[in-house]
Amino acid sequence: MFKRRQVTLEQGIAIEQACASVPIRTVDIELAEAIRLSFRLNIYAYDAYVLGCALVMRSPILTLDRGLAAHAKTLGIETPGIVV
Repeated sequence: MFKRRQVTLEQGIAIEQACASVPIRTVDIELAEAIRLSFRLNIYAYDAYVLGCALVMRSPILTLDRGLAAHAKTLGIETPGIVV
């Protein structure tokens, strides 16, 4: 965020405070499915895991990663606030 000058320090702190209010829960997904997504989309496994969780939960994702947002869009996953 800071390296690419996408946000200021104050914005970064506000983001952290907003994120602290988001309830977090773990989701069991098939690791093999994440591996398949990783292979199919030629992306890192952890990105594929995030996309797999969003698919299982039928949930949008929040990301500053435009590449990840583009892959999400191809899978029908919403990415609020991101223009791809």
